[in-house]
Amino acid sequence: MERTCLAIILAAGESTRMKSAMSKVLHPVAGRPMIAHVVDALASASISEVALVVGRDADAVSAAAATDEVAVTSFLQKERLGTAHAVLAAREAIAKGYDDVLVVFGDTPLITAAPPEGSARRSCGRKRRRGDRLPGGGSDRVRASHREGWSAGRHP
Repeated sequence: MERTCLAIILAAGESTRMKSAMSKVLHPVAGRPMIAHVVDALASASISEVALVVGRDADAVSAAAATDEVAVTSFLQKERLGTAHAVLAAREAIAKGYDDVLVVFGDTPLITAAPPEGSARRSCGRKRRRGDRLPGGGSDRVRASHREGWSAGRHP
């Protein structure tokens, strides 16, 4: 039986450091909004569904993330109270009971299908034991994976 995976894209940031009138994930990279590149990578990794957490420019971000390749549902984060709070904005999608949940940052346009696909494959099928290495092996890879904009976890 194939495992199901929900990807949660965090795209509700205020973009204050960019000093821009538009949300950071809407800025074009290679002629397309950043968020579109992230959604394409997830669709290529055979993700079951995408929960898009939006805030500023919610309608425009949702429109830029729309695709025929994977179902994308938007969830509004009304207050910005941190990363965990942003993930909880998608609690309705999480409650559907996916086998795995993948959290991705919306401002990582260079993400490819390889990190999510490999991470999901390594985290499925067995419980972690003390001393196990995380996907990719070693703390250097964990730090690198954070820079690449993805994090994997099993839904309890």
